[in-house]
Amino acid sequence: MLSAALEERLLPEISEAGDDVVLRAAAVSELITRAAAGDVDVIVAQSIRGKLTPELIGSCDLTGVRLLALTSADADREHAASLAFAQTAESTSSWLEMKRVLAGEVLDVVEDESVREALQPVASRLIAVWGPTGAPGRTSVAINLSAELALQGHRTLLIDADTYGGSVALALGLIDETPGIAAACRQAHKDAFTREEFERVVQYADLGAGASAQLAVLTGISRSDRWPEIAGDRIASVLKTCREWFDVIVCDVAFNLETDEEITSDMFAPRRNMATLAVLKAADAVLEVTGSDPVSLARYLRVHRELTDAFPGKPGFTVANRVRAGVQGMNPEHQVKHTLERFGGVQNPSLLPFDEKAAELMALKAVPAVCAAPKSKLRQGYLTISERVTKLKVAA
Repeated sequence: MLSAALEERLLPEISEAGDDVVLRAAAVSELITRAAAGDVDVIVAQSIRGKLTPELIGSCDLTGVRLLALTSADADREHAASLAFAQTAESTSSWLEMKRVLAGEVLDVVEDESVREALQPVASRLIAVWGPTGAPGRTSVAINLSAELALQGHRTLLIDADTYGGSVALALGLIDETPGIAAACRQAHKDAFTREEFERVVQYADLGAGASAQLAVLTGISRSDRWPEIAGDRIASVLKTCREWFDVIVCDVAFNLETDEEITSDMFAPRRNMATLAVLKAADAVLEVTGSDPVSLARYLRVHRELTDAFPGKPGFTVANRVRAGVQGMNPEHQVKHTLERFGGVQNPSLLPFDEKAAELMALKAVPAVCAAPKSKLRQGYLTISERVTKLKVAA
């Protein structure tokens, strides 16, 4: 299971070495079947999701087939490490070098200290995307931020934790028979949320043809009456575990910050807003999303202070969505910035332009802006936000 270019390079080398190629598989299931049949000695696959899988590794272990994973980027090496699979070689290696790895030899040792440090895992970041009621664009920002981060090479997980009706799955065209976050929370409650369980419930979003990166998604509840499945302590446990597997976790949360339900309901019962509050508490940074029309800005400014009072000193910034002259008059960018600073003390917000064509293409194709309208101003806005997020200074 290799790319066409890699296969074409290796085939003559394999032949010259006196070895035979018996199968050029297009799916993992083919490899597992041949391994079980016992008619192959070696399987070579690329170390990416969907090709190097726990099932393939387990099948080779059971049948004694030697498995070699080829890597070409840090993300590939990290994927192999996440599966505790150590028999890897660079995709630029010759077939003879690959055979040496299969024989148990180590080809390369990193001697440069700066390179060694660069390969060390960094602390995972949890980014919460929050905003007031009224559909300011939280989900769109969360999806597109996640997509841009994934394409930049970060192992990225997008979680829909909106207990008032998640819409990430619908926006990305994902089949949502069993909400991923609800299933993960159930396993976490039983202290059984393992990597295998995660792979069973996670889905992967389309980032365009040829994209080597993948965006992992834990879909949310589509029916509001299922909110008790996402209890605060459960989602906190899921987040803690997922930090071990991802560089960045982006969480789309609900608008409501109220804690009155702690007084008005049974103190031992699940509380609907606790998922949002748990994510915000655990987050390393918070992106606050608001619309740019007067009503949306008024709603945001009323609750912005509630957020900063509840979580003081939390890094992050404000994203003003759908900025356009038809609503704010002449020089809408200045008007939005002035309003946010004067009435809320919000400085240096990121502004997303109103781009109806790009938004419609995203909705029609159920993909992020980078896939639907990669050259649009809206996509450029999301890219700028992602770059700003990576530069945020968060507590170690």
